[in-house]
Amino acid sequence: EGTLESKETVVINYGFHEELDNAKELFDNLDETLSIAGSGILQKYPSIESLKVVFLPQVGFLIALDKRNHRHDIATNEFPDLPQDFLYVFVQENEAFFKNPDMRGLDEEFGDLDAFIKDTEKLIVGELEEDILDCECELRSTFGSLAVLDCLLAFANCASDLNFVRPEIVAGADSGIFIENGRHPLQELIVENHFIPNDTNIDQSRRINIVTGPNFSGKSCYTRQVG
Repeated sequence: EGTLESKETVVINYGFHEELDNAKELFDNLDETLSIAGSGILQKYPSIESLKVVFLPQVGFLIALDKRNHRHDIATNEFPDLPQDFLYVFVQENEAFFKNPDMRGLDEEFGDLDAFIKDTEKLIVGELEEDILDCECELRSTFGSLAVLDCLLAFANCASDLNFVRPEIVAGADSGIFIENGRHPLQELIVENHFIPNDTNIDQSRRINIVTGPNFSGKSCYTRQVG
């Protein structure tokens, strides 16, 4: 019960892996971390009016600026008015993204949380699969026993609810088919009126019974219930 399968991914619940739990807590509180980091950079560089700090999986922490508010060379992607330690990374629409020592410090402190969480969960699932394969024979045997038990419980419930009687198996000269008040277990559930039971008596001296009657009188139903 430590996992919850969702589409093609498996999410590990809290309490199973301490390092994974810590990484998830950091990831859940990432917005607050980004906000604090952005405020710190604005205080450090008063000349910059606005910016935001973002986290991108496999890229890390970045400073995002609206390039329309800063003088820049489109050909070289140089921003001469920005601090010299702002290292250009890429531009997406109107936003330019940069690394600086503060961002690299966050990268070292937090790492790639998204990748760590996914890799750790895959590792846990892989170990679980190996444990399951090691117990495959025992599990298959258990599942088979549970299937038999489920079948027996279903028979017991039907016998109790529908008033079925367990047949007595005999051998030798006494063998035959002797049914008193036999009923079709499915047909009697759908008939509008009371199902009329029928007896059956087949032994060594009377091995063939001839059943006659008009259409829809119950001949096929009787044959199937005996079978």
